Amino acid sequence: MSSMKRHGPRGRCWREVRVAGRSRGAAHLRGGHRRASRRVAVGALVLVVALATSGCQLARTMVDVGAADPGERVVALTFDDGPDPANTPQLLDVLRRHGVHATFFVLGSQAEQHPGLLDRIVREGHGVANHTWNHKRLTTVSDAVVAAEVGWTHGWLAGRGIQSRCVRPPYGATDARVDRLIRRHAESSYTMLWSVDSRDWERPPVNQIVNNVMSRVHPGAVILFHDGGGDRSRTVAAVDQLIPRLRAAGYDIAPICK
Repeated sequence: MSSMKRHGPRGRCWREVRVAGRSRGAAHLRGGHRRASRRVAVGALVLVVALATSGCQLARTMVDVGAADPGERVVALTFDDGPDPANTPQLLDVLRRHGVHATFFVLGSQAEQHPGLLDRIVREGHGVANHTWNHKRLTTVSDAVVAAEVGWTHGWLAGRGIQSRCVRPPYGATDARVDRLIRRHAESSYTMLWSVDSRDWERPPVNQIVNNVMSRVHPGAVILFHDGGGDRSRTVAAVDQLIPRLRAAGYDIAPICK
């Protein structure tokens, strides 16, 4: 077990618990998950649990970037707030050039406006997951609004043949109520947060985004970036530099929520 603090738009203490194989810890996942994302090992799971310590809210998440060995050096690149007509194509070009698959946590409102971009994300083999419809802070709105934010996006994606398995609440803001509503209105999807924040939302220099990731990366890391919400040219440049650096450090890169 490794412990860490997440410093992001909403500060939260949490720990990462890795569980390999079909453990009892994974038994609550409906239907189970029978293979790792990289299709190299059967039944490998990583569970990330935000523990209620120092006022932190409890949230369960599932990450399937592991293989048979829970310490294997596999990480996931994830992108929030798109698809965006300026940023997402550039990121997809970078990922394709490096032969890497990532996961895009899309806003339903953005996906509805740019369905061609969503089609390209799927066509090129990336994961697609639910980031709500309008990016509301779910812990501050009613049950009905949470249901709409999560359910509309889930339904819209399903209508295009995309069965999203994960929901990432905006700002990482979740609690037991939101977690429960996500499972109910997104057909048993699970809350997915992150363990490494690139802090690209602060729009720092490219080298700082790279350093933010490389100084915190670890086996099983889920790395947070953004492809929406304004100019992400620095994110695009940072990802282009990060992929070879991660590989040089011995990391493989795999999608999640597929």
